[in-house]
Amino acid sequence: MRKEITMENKKIEELINRFFDGLTSNREEKELYAFFAQEDIPRYLQKYKPVFAYFEDGLQTENQIDFAPEISLQPKKKRIWIWTSVAASLLILIGLRVFQPKDNQSFDPYEGSYIIRKGVKITDPELIRPEIERSLYHVSMREEISARMQDQFVIQALMYEQ
Repeated sequence: MRKEITMENKKIEELINRFFDGLTSNREEKELYAFFAQEDIPRYLQKYKPVFAYFEDGLQTENQIDFAPEISLQPKKKRIWIWTSVAASLLILIGLRVFQPKDNQSFDPYEGSYIIRKGVKITDPELIRPEIERSLYHVSMREEISARMQDQFVIQALMYEQ
């Protein structure tokens, strides 16, 4: 008789593992509920008794609750998600429309730029564009020369070390 109890306990252990993995059938769950409803449960399985008592009581209580046919929780949740999605979509569309550049406006990177020539501030983009481009060209050339000089310095340092 000792072997039967051990074999039954091993089966119960396997069912417990399957239950917590969500792999048990209704029949197997009822078997677990019946096992833990007994008074004589091995000591090492006692910790699971409240868990299965809760599930068994919860299921019986749930089955006894009689919801009115017009009251349903699921459609209300679904409606909230639908309205939330619609509101989010509208906000995105409004945001795109507000922040979209206008077709009749062209972007001028020099707008707001100015130069001072002989003490006079010049803000006309057509007049200052050539000077800004010339300045940018000189800056890029200086960066290129600086990079070449740095490369030369590194090469000379490596040759000196050898």
